[in-house]
Amino acid sequence: MPALERGDTKALVAMQDVIAALVEREDEAYLRLADQGRSVSAMEAFCRARVASALLVLLKHDSPEATVEAIYEAHASLDPIDAEQLLAELKNALGPTGGR
Repeated sequence: MPALERGDTKALVAMQDVIAALVEREDEAYLRLADQGRSVSAMEAFCRARVASALLVLLKHDSPEATVEAIYEAHASLDPIDAEQLLAELKNALGPTGGR
């Protein structure tokens, strides 16, 4: 997504409908592929949907709740080892108080 690579937030905000459609399409692909027993392909679609969903949440809402939801979506897109590393890095970035 060129707008994301350029850091063009205005273009990204304007693309919210496109991103929402991508989330819906990938979620549907995930469910269809899972029903077909194609677990690897299903998980790839699930991960794409979660990453796109995280971006959509951040574009729609500028709040701590949106940030937490975006972190959840990004976390859900990772395998367990990478997910734990992400959480550790976020906790480290927040400092000893855990962001409180």
